Parts: sequence; C-alpha cells; structure tokens
Amino acid sequence: RHYASNAIPTSTPSPMGKGWRHSLDWKVQYRAIQQAGTYNPLAEVAIVRRPLGTPVSFQRLTFPPPAPPNVPQPSWTGGAYGAGGLSGEAGSSLLYTDDDGTRVSFEPVSPPTNPPTFVLKRIQRPGEPEITVDTNVAAGTMTFSSTGKCLVVTHTSGKVSSVVSRSGANCTSGASDQTWSYTYDGASCLRTATGPAPA
Repeated sequence: RHYASNAIPTSTPSPMGKGWRHSLDWKVQYRAIQQAGTYNPLAEVAIVRRPLGTPVSFQRLTFPPPAPPNVPQPSWTGGAYGAGGLSGEAGSSLLYTDDDGTRVSFEPVSPPTNPPTFVLKRIQRPGEPEITVDTNVAAGTMTFSSTGKCLVVTHTSGKVSSVVSRSGANCTSGASDQTWSYTYDGASCLRTATGPAPA
C-alpha cells in the first residue's frame, strides 16, 4: 500500500482526511433514473473512483421487463473523460478494468439497498497476487487479504483510524501484528500518523 497527498484536491473528503488517499481506496457509486416511454427505459450511471486517479463515469440505457423485442441489453459506455471498461449488472456485481490491466470487482451490500450500494470485493493488479476484501459495515472494518498476509483497516466516523498488518491464513491477531494509528482535526484533516513501536 502507499499514500499520496497530491492525487486529490485538498477540499475533497476522503477516508484519510482532506487531500490524502490510500492506494486501496477503490469505490463505485451507482444511480438509476426511470425514464418515461413505451418501455420505461432505465438510465443507469456508475462512477468508479480510483484511489490515485481521476473518477471514471459509465452509463447505459436498459429496459426492465418487458423489454422491446430484439433489443439486447446494452453494454456500459464510458464518458468523455473515461478510462478502462465496466461490465456486470447492478443486481449482482460490477467489474472495472483499468487501462493498466488492473481488475477491480464490487458487490452489492446485503441486505440490498435501493439504489444498490456496492462494496469492494477483489483487486487484481497485473503480475501480482489477487487481493480479496471482506467488508464489515457494522464494525467499520475492511480486511484486505493476499498470500497469507492481511491488512485490517478500521474506520471511525468515516476516517481511517487504524491499520493492522497481520500474517497467517486466518488473519487472526498475533504477536507479530503491526499497527498504524491516525487522528484528524476538526476540519477533517489528517493530524497525526503513528507507526508501530521499534522492535
């Protein structure tokens, strides 16, 4: 993982405070607007927010049953500032493929919401092991696991409050844990970052 302080404007909110973002902070925002017409088409918009890049927007016009005859459901198309491609359905999962080959998948939260809310599920960078993501919305934690190691990221009031690095297949707490802690000021700016104590 890594952090960047020049990837987003200082006024943009983020889990690391204004002006900071970490390299695992992938998100997708989805909305749908019912259109008037014979078949009541549904205008869908998905915005993929990349950790250290600009957001990418996609859209498509779909038809709920009964769909017009001989009209297949369309693919997602990128906007004027788009990069990469998007596939999948809002009711199941969405897969974003960045221009550099990074593949990122999102799944709807359970129980489902309307409109659907998605959580990060997998990150596959070219030539690197896959990272799986387990999100516990109630606890405010996201666990990133890969090749016997994991990071447990805890959020408090929407901000990253701690990151714990662990080893082991089950990502259980142990003597080798390393913890980083973060605090923020009243303006939601990163105030302190404290790493693990020296061995």
